[in-house]
Amino acid sequence: MAASRFRTAAGSGKIIPDKTQTTRDKAQMASGAIKMTGDSVQMTGDNVQMAGDKIQTTGDNVQMAGDSVQMTGDKAQTIRDNAWMAGDNAWMAGDSVRTGREIEFVRSCF
Repeated sequence: MAASRFRTAAGSGKIIPDKTQTTRDKAQMASGAIKMTGDSVQMTGDNVQMAGDKIQTTGDNVQMAGDSVQMTGDKAQTIRDNAWMAGDNAWMAGDSVRTGREIEFVRSCF
């Protein structure tokens, strides 16, 4: 009989493979605490959601796009060489609001 490729956790009787993979058309993970760690962790799909008290996304190319993209918090920053805020109701407010060298302010009073 060939040696098993799996090992068991001491005292638990659970099978723990060296490399666990789940491949399925619809894969679900549900638990009180779900953690994904690794050199390359990816989540892709039509509806990917992250909700929690502390969510962080860091990287060289971080993009947020959608009909309703919101950043709220004590320290919300957008830093880019060409950063735009446009809309019917676009506001920047705070103790220190800075803009570039060329500023155009247009307001219609009726």
